[in-house]
Amino acid sequence: MSGSKLSDGAGVAKELTILADRVRQQVPYLRLCQLQELQMFTHYERVPPRDLDRSTERNVLRIADLLSGVADKSSELLEEEDVSTRRRADQGVPVEVIRSAHRSVVARLRDEVVTLAKNEGVSSDAILVGMQRMWDGTDTIVESIVDERRGIEFEKSVRREGRRADFFSRVLNGTFSSDELAEIGHEHGLDARTDYWLTLLDGQNFSAASSIEKHVPSTLDRSTVGFVHGHLAAMTTAEIPETPEFSGSLMACVGPLRPETIHDGVALALELLRGARLFSRSGVVTPKNFALHLAVLRQPEIGEALWRQYVDPLGRGAAAESLVETIRSYLDHDKSIQKTAEHLFVHPNTVRYRLEKFRSLTGTKLDRTVETLRVWWAIEYDGIHQSQDES
Repeated sequence: MSGSKLSDGAGVAKELTILADRVRQQVPYLRLCQLQELQMFTHYERVPPRDLDRSTERNVLRIADLLSGVADKSSELLEEEDVSTRRRADQGVPVEVIRSAHRSVVARLRDEVVTLAKNEGVSSDAILVGMQRMWDGTDTIVESIVDERRGIEFEKSVRREGRRADFFSRVLNGTFSSDELAEIGHEHGLDARTDYWLTLLDGQNFSAASSIEKHVPSTLDRSTVGFVHGHLAAMTTAEIPETPEFSGSLMACVGPLRPETIHDGVALALELLRGARLFSRSGVVTPKNFALHLAVLRQPEIGEALWRQYVDPLGRGAAAESLVETIRSYLDHDKSIQKTAEHLFVHPNTVRYRLEKFRSLTGTKLDRTVETLRVWWAIEYDGIHQSQDES
């Protein structure tokens, strides 16, 4: 090749075509140059040598195509690059590392091609055009690789989330054997030897779910695991605390449970939510703090008998309702007349009068624990039936 300056486009094109052929002849050497650059990127240690050999050879052939003015990649090359991009994703090479490594490799190839061109007597004009083609083409390549990789990561994320949702749906529904849970649970952070607390949030309370994620420990990547009959479900390795942060929401927390018995806790949690709504409760309800209310729900025949003894004699209408409200408040405030009066915005003597009225109609004085419990049960039973009638 002549070393003189060639200004006509045809001459430059001819020089670059010849240079491209020389580059193709240098594949083994240029592949080694790239492997030297990749040694700076430890993530590439995960890539098998055979994969690297093919990728680095493909880079050289692509550079040769760019030099000779071939902008479009062949279908075979496109397919190979797609496979390579997916394999790097499976091998755990981060997309930013791929970007940096590719640019480092291209910079090395550029230097090697410039040296080769000078040794071959390629004109400066042709070298400048060739370098511009290389940079433009390789920038497009690396960005397309990055875009494709992001698409792959999105697809993997969707598939992973689908597997996760299916897994925890089966956990909540109890369709796994103990052996299956132990085998598959590890992938999702579920430890067969760990105790869990199952929490169902009333409805789809994503704000409360976010608070659980932040403040309550779990072995899972995310505490929130799915839906049960329209309620968000969360699994944690500690009980949800009864703190003001959760007081504005309604949630049922059941545990401790081993993974194979979590589905048993679902039925109890649903019962707790239903009962809490009937009793107009909010905050965290558990089998411990809601035990007596559960008994009222589960034994309606007792409630009916006590209702007839302590509530039915009060009659109907506003006067009867005020008596029931007063008795309920009196019991809720540890039988303090003063606190009951403050809560109801009435005079303490009004509370005393209503207590006496209750005694005269039912024959009951609320000074014995057993009698107090019986009256409480009747009042609570009346409350849930009022709620059911209103709904």
